[in-house]
Amino acid sequence: MNIAIITPDFSSNCLGRSYLLAQLLQRYHRVSIIGPIFKNEVWFPLAKVRDVPFLPIQTPLNLTQFILRINRIIKKIKGEVIYITKPLITSYGPALIAKKRFKLPLILDIDDWEMAPFKEKNILQKYLQALYHINNPFSFFPCAVMDKYIARADLITVSSNSLKKMYGGLVVPHLRKVIPPKPGMKSSKPPVLFLGPPRPHNGLKELIEAFKLIPYNNVVLQIVGFDKKSAYCQELKASAKRDKRIQFQDQVRFDKIPEYMAGADIVVIPQKYTSCGQTQLPAKLFDAMASGRAIIATRVSDIPEIIGDAGVIV
Repeated sequence: MNIAIITPDFSSNCLGRSYLLAQLLQRYHRVSIIGPIFKNEVWFPLAKVRDVPFLPIQTPLNLTQFILRINRIIKKIKGEVIYITKPLITSYGPALIAKKRFKLPLILDIDDWEMAPFKEKNILQKYLQALYHINNPFSFFPCAVMDKYIARADLITVSSNSLKKMYGGLVVPHLRKVIPPKPGMKSSKPPVLFLGPPRPHNGLKELIEAFKLIPYNNVVLQIVGFDKKSAYCQELKASAKRDKRIQFQDQVRFDKIPEYMAGADIVVIPQKYTSCGQTQLPAKLFDAMASGRAIIATRVSDIPEIIGDAGVIV
């Protein structure tokens, strides 16, 4: 069977979930990933992937321009089933049109509560910001419209039980192929590792402040996934206050993740209980467990149930 996976943006980390689903399905089916790309290059951790066909459509980050190009995405759909990552206008929008035009079954995957960032703003702030960014395809109004059409999917998959309570569907956790790590990654100082795109709901500011209280010099905090262009990442770096034990490293390719996991003594997942954090289930949790690392995590989403007695919950 041919399955077309539609991703919201080839240049952002949402491609990671699309790729994981493609890896899961390609064992029995022919799979390709289709969708817009809003920057000049594919998301770095998957830029060199060759085991799944990528079919990106270059598109300006502009809602009007995206709508004018939507048929380019639809024409790329060569499948008997459409599998959409995220109920966003840039992925779910073309899929709904294709479903009606080609009479194809449509599966929607939800790995985030897309309305969560807007729930954390007051009404005035939310609507003023929405009007200011009205032509951004990821702004409030397009997200709110797509949220109303979730029930149009023939089947829903979700990444966590928290999302299942909201949308129903089948739980498909973030699982990656386990790649044996190469030797030589072990540091002379015991590293505490956070790996993934830094976001406010990840609890990294609190992690940095807690780590600075450790009085020993023979331990290192590695934050891997640093984005130099991100204002939030620059805030994190400033909060480290020249503590040389805190190291910031750029994003790494998916095939390098096992090496970083193998080099860590402890993997930390300090997820915060916010509108965004309470429904997310980080993929790095499964990476850490597959690598046999010690884990310290917060009591958020499905994390306590999945870790069980394999880590420490705070």
